[in-house]
Amino acid sequence: MTTCKNSRTPLGRIFVFHSFKKPAALLFFLAMLICTPVNAAIIFQDNFDSAPSDARVGGSVPAGWDSWYVQGGAVSATLDSVTHYAGEISSPGRGGTGKSLKIWRHSTWPTYNSYHGPLAYAFPASSSYREIYLRYYMKLPAGMNINRFDNYVKLWRLNLSGGGELYLNFGTDTGTGTLQNSGFIQLLNASTFAQKLLTAGNVPWDSAFHCYEFHIKLNSTGKSDGVLEFWLDGVRKYSNTSFNFNATTSDRFIYLQHFSIGNRDDQSTSWQNSWQAFEFDDFVLSTTYVGPDGVTPTSDPSPIPTSAPTGTLFSEGFDDNNFASRGWFDDTSVDIDTTTKYSGTGSLRLTWGAGQTNPPLVMAMRKDFPPTDSLYVSMYWRLNSDWVGSGVGYHPHLVYILSDRDDHWGGLAQNYLDTYIEPHGRGAYLILQDLLNSPAVCGSGCFYSPSITFALNTWYHIETYFKMNTVTNGVPAADGIMQMWVNGVNVYYATNRIYRNGQNPTLKWRTFVIAPWIGDGSPQTQTMWMDELTIATAVPGSSPQPTPPNAAPSAPTGLRIIGN
Repeated sequence: MTTCKNSRTPLGRIFVFHSFKKPAALLFFLAMLICTPVNAAIIFQDNFDSAPSDARVGGSVPAGWDSWYVQGGAVSATLDSVTHYAGEISSPGRGGTGKSLKIWRHSTWPTYNSYHGPLAYAFPASSSYREIYLRYYMKLPAGMNINRFDNYVKLWRLNLSGGGELYLNFGTDTGTGTLQNSGFIQLLNASTFAQKLLTAGNVPWDSAFHCYEFHIKLNSTGKSDGVLEFWLDGVRKYSNTSFNFNATTSDRFIYLQHFSIGNRDDQSTSWQNSWQAFEFDDFVLSTTYVGPDGVTPTSDPSPIPTSAPTGTLFSEGFDDNNFASRGWFDDTSVDIDTTTKYSGTGSLRLTWGAGQTNPPLVMAMRKDFPPTDSLYVSMYWRLNSDWVGSGVGYHPHLVYILSDRDDHWGGLAQNYLDTYIEPHGRGAYLILQDLLNSPAVCGSGCFYSPSITFALNTWYHIETYFKMNTVTNGVPAADGIMQMWVNGVNVYYATNRIYRNGQNPTLKWRTFVIAPWIGDGSPQTQTMWMDELTIATAVPGSSPQPTPPNAAPSAPTGLRIIGN
């Protein structure tokens, strides 16, 4: 039998050692292939199978780990005539064999602010890691829950040499739901950012092991040049290559303080009234992508097109969930309504529950198109009878169009150019945001309000046209076009927009994103639909689109008045 164990040398490097029966040479070679993830430079790994029988809180620490993290109260409890330690390594592990790390919870035990159960790992003292990949398998049992989940449950925490900390937490926007139906997974620090990685409804509480992998590259002092990426079961769910962790150039990772369940925040909450365990297995800390076991890493699902755009760039009927086959990426399994639709067999249904920031199945669905400096967008919207919008002077966001300088996997709040099309109450907004530009033209937002009031339970044809402004010798001209029609009627027209400046004189649009978002939470349950989307480089049947009659016509000349 071949077993894998990690051991630290006096120099702080991690090597993989193997115990095996003869014939030695062949078995050693096979063990190297089996125990070491392909394409990864391992810092540390543990599948927990070699842990001693008393590997638990208050007992033996498994090889390579620094300690069991213990803070507050007893390390074990007997409830329902069954005794469990807050954290223990026991059989079975993933796949029904070996062992796994189990973090046990029951009703109010451990106490609400207790960190009992997790393991801690110390990075080698001589190391200077600023970029890591953290991969492991986690099982979230269907029976695990907090019935009134109103703040957070910590998962793991990374400590930086300069004193900063990065947390992975379960969080909530509602404060009234359960952990399972309102809890999302986010990465955050103490004060400057909180980035959702998995939205409520997309966290797999299915009693099965899933592969979680995080890529973190710290930013330089005062710059947004960090990297944050997250994969679930090998599918990239979030990516941003211009992230600011509020780190410094001298910061490095020094400690994984608790892996992988910390405290729950509120003493008035409690776990379910039965023993349930979070389970973790096949932990890998690496300097390169690891991926799920036995799966070769794949490239981005939607590579950047390079051909010149002509005519229609793409169309989407929202008739089924085969979005990935049509070039969409990020969220590709959404709510298709086969009853309420404009045409075809389906439409995209977007339903917010009261207090939800986004419909549970849609965080961001994205599709690239060939970069273009003129863009026509056609789609159909329908607002349900319960529609009220955000209830405040901003949101809901709906459609975002990113530039070719923005990361097509990146965030949607700080960009070189982000062009928004969205409902606002029963009206509409067109918005420009270019916070990454220096100097910015619109910064956090230029808001434009077309003249329209939507009736409820009615399909509307929404058309927009954008054309980039020119830039000459580094000086932008205010000659960009922004136009909107509703049911063929012009409701907004401007020919003096500035989309790009001297910093980005050749900027183009490239990525279409549907990411419905109400930042303060939806004021009530409400639904809207989208259908029959078309993206093109020009307004159909018109080149260029004629100027609408916004001004009174000039007085006629050369006429002779004849009396009657």
